[in-house]
Amino acid sequence: MATPVYASPDLPVAPADVLIPHKDIGRGDLHSETVAAAGRLVGLKDSFNHDSFIAHIIYVTALSGRDIFPADKWASRFTRKVNAAGRIHRKGTPRPGDLVFFSLSDRAPHSAKASNVMVGVVEKVSDSRITFIMAGSRGVQRGTMGIGKARVKETRLKSCKPPPPKKEKSAKTSKKSKSTKKSGTSKKSTTTKKGSATKKAKSAKPEKLPCTTSELYIGFADIEDVALTMNPKPPTEWKSPEAH
Repeated sequence: MATPVYASPDLPVAPADVLIPHKDIGRGDLHSETVAAAGRLVGLKDSFNHDSFIAHIIYVTALSGRDIFPADKWASRFTRKVNAAGRIHRKGTPRPGDLVFFSLSDRAPHSAKASNVMVGVVEKVSDSRITFIMAGSRGVQRGTMGIGKARVKETRLKSCKPPPPKKEKSAKTSKKSKSTKKSGTSKKSTTTKKGSATKKAKSAKPEKLPCTTSELYIGFADIEDVALTMNPKPPTEWKSPEAH
């Protein structure tokens, strides 16, 4: 496996808002090369999903091989590994090149142990928003998330509507039908109750599910911390400029 693209000591630290000099070329350090690797994929359709996107990013930056996790569970297994190492943080603000994690599970929003996870690469950070690159329903695209209390139009990562209610089993329906035939009074009562329940169901507004970036946000991980997690004993030359 190739040596990861960490910065050499003589490279100046890049500005926080713009990290790469060209949209397809990094500066040689891990943060900028991660942004460049993700940026090259923007606009591709039917090529990457949540799992293959982050597997590709980690692979092309030489942090690990593609086959360390099952292909259909790459994002969730990767997230759990990084979280178990204590690398995912909810407080603070990520830098360009860092990874952001989102739970797409209705039962476990904000949880790093969710079975369905999306991982994005931070591209830009401003005072009010984070712009990141992800593999969404329309291909590899950019997403946004507000910082703090800033009012920003955030990207919707999944449907906000709850699933339709489950239909009653046929066995229960036939049992009710038999009981109503025994008495005309009970039949009227059952019909009334059924009509009342149907009316309530129609009038009740469906509950909105967590669906936007901030509602599903797990946290972020510094890409260099991720590198140390995937490669526990890196050589000294992998360190960032600040570490020298």
